[in-house]
Amino acid sequence: MDFNFTAPQKMIKNSARKFFSNELTKDYLRELQENNVEVEEEFWQKIAELGWLGLAISQEYQRDDVGLMELAVLYEECGRALMPTVFYSNMAAALCIFNGGRTDQKAELLAAISEGKMKITLAITEPQAIHDLNYLKTNARLINGKYYICGQKLFVQNTVSADYLIVAARTEDNASDSAITLFLIDKSSKGLTFEALKTFGLDSQSEVILDNVEVPAERIIGEIGSAKQIIKQTTDQTTALQCVEMVGGAQEIIEMTASYVAERVQFKHPIGSFQAVQHHMANMAMDIEGAYYAAYNAVWRLSEGKSCAREIALAKAWTGNAYKDTAIMAHQLHGGMGYTLEYDLHLYSNRAKTTGIWQGTSDYHYQKLADELGM
Repeated sequence: MDFNFTAPQKMIKNSARKFFSNELTKDYLRELQENNVEVEEEFWQKIAELGWLGLAISQEYQRDDVGLMELAVLYEECGRALMPTVFYSNMAAALCIFNGGRTDQKAELLAAISEGKMKITLAITEPQAIHDLNYLKTNARLINGKYYICGQKLFVQNTVSADYLIVAARTEDNASDSAITLFLIDKSSKGLTFEALKTFGLDSQSEVILDNVEVPAERIIGEIGSAKQIIKQTTDQTTALQCVEMVGGAQEIIEMTASYVAERVQFKHPIGSFQAVQHHMANMAMDIEGAYYAAYNAVWRLSEGKSCAREIALAKAWTGNAYKDTAIMAHQLHGGMGYTLEYDLHLYSNRAKTTGIWQGTSDYHYQKLADELGM
């Protein structure tokens, strides 16, 4: 892989850095959190106008010169700026539709998503089915040409701002892979209820209950029984992209910390001149550098259609720990200042805790990596 960015990728990176510095200040992020607002519509329309909501859509549905690698470049800058999580849940849904939707669905839904007219989130996870769809219990019964869905979903992101949910449910009463199907459900549907979950990272997640929610057969994403393959492909993509987002956050943390230790004076010297502090900064830099190459390598292999199960597991396991460890050490190097809520560092450590769990913990991906290596 060539780790040098192309001209379009550099343009995305530079424009994103400039946009976020003007539009996504830390005071603005705090205001969103304090008011329990997932995203403001004015901000959403601005990123739609920049074309960012369409970066997950390639070929006949979008420009030919952009794709997964360009989206990764944007994710890195999003990580630095702490982009509201509704962006990631929406992009995951867009990838899901692009990977498995019918031609007519792609034409309708992807255009609406890229123009900022529709927000969609995924509702896949269940209490007994965190990573393994074989244990999924939500069921869909076909009656007179319509499906009626019953079940429970956990950790569904950004349901407040979403217009639709993509729900995984069984269309047969057995445990076969072919029984699992994806349904596009209007959030205002009768029988659909939401309960907000309190999270450490203050991100928006909900428990979703489906009580005989009626869904027309034409709202099946792709074909009946195609969910497992679509979800796997989408999960691989979103996991690799998330690793790049985490790298961006970790890079911002180390830059904040380097600036602080260069200015903070103790015993008449900047604390950054002390060897112990330099050792910690060096360890942080090595962790982030390794995470950077692992994350981009995973995205690149996906974009090239190469096998990448091992690379994705390695990237998520490494970046999950690197982001968390970088945040913890940054707090220690900042001393008491690093633990005040008025300082920006806690915004990143909260996100590090959250993203370390999304798409599987480091321990989960270490086990996947061991399985891939035949251990």
